[in-house]
Amino acid sequence: MTIQESRYITITDKIIKEKDVQKLAKAIDTLSKRRRKDGSYTSTYSVKCEEDASFSSNDVSIFANESPIQSKRIIEIRMNFSRHFSDERVSIILRHGNPYLKSDNSITVEGDDPNWVNGTLKKLEEIVDGFEPQNTFVKKYGKYIFALYSFVFSFVSVNIVLELIIKYEFHQLEFPTGSFLSFWLFPLMILGVIVFLLTIPVIKLWIYVEKLFPSVELQIGSEYKFIEKNKRFWINTSLAVIVVPIILQIIFEVVKSLL
Repeated sequence: MTIQESRYITITDKIIKEKDVQKLAKAIDTLSKRRRKDGSYTSTYSVKCEEDASFSSNDVSIFANESPIQSKRIIEIRMNFSRHFSDERVSIILRHGNPYLKSDNSITVEGDDPNWVNGTLKKLEEIVDGFEPQNTFVKKYGKYIFALYSFVFSFVSVNIVLELIIKYEFHQLEFPTGSFLSFWLFPLMILGVIVFLLTIPVIKLWIYVEKLFPSVELQIGSEYKFIEKNKRFWINTSLAVIVVPIILQIIFEVVKSLL
């Protein structure tokens, strides 16, 4: 009785570059050549691009520097190795973005020889371990940072409102007898409105920033196609040139006022 074994690994928090894809393709091609003597083994490589285009080939040259995929923004890569009259196969799926399913980015090895299955998966796993890790700081702590940002911004805004109320003596306005309006209720209402108005943009900003660090980021082809990488560069530059100096200036003014 033949027992089929299937093992897989998931790929998360990785930046996959051209050389990484070429290593995986070479491993599949080497595996195929070793088994191709009887002509019953095949390997296929397919690429899906954002520009409504797709490419496929039985040769690893599809990932070469002169390949037409180099001018495209690649969003998915598939590599498959299989034997015609056997259950021996390897499947690799690389999909750009934040997958909803673990199988969206995975390597699966199947066969009736446990040694072959485990050995093949181990070799491919070693290649994956060499991929550049993705920055997971935003994924782990982003919501706390933006919550703090919302709180601080709301606090500053309410203090500005209070200063305006006191400066222009709005608190001396006379309200009808029995009215719920009062000096302290008014700024609290303002605070509620500000927090409410900030909630939506803060959430949208968090989602936007989180998308700049996809769980699996394919950086293959022309560098100007690396949208997330380029946006991260400009955000980091803006933080260094504009935001950080402003924050330091605010801290300096606060400390100065306390001395």
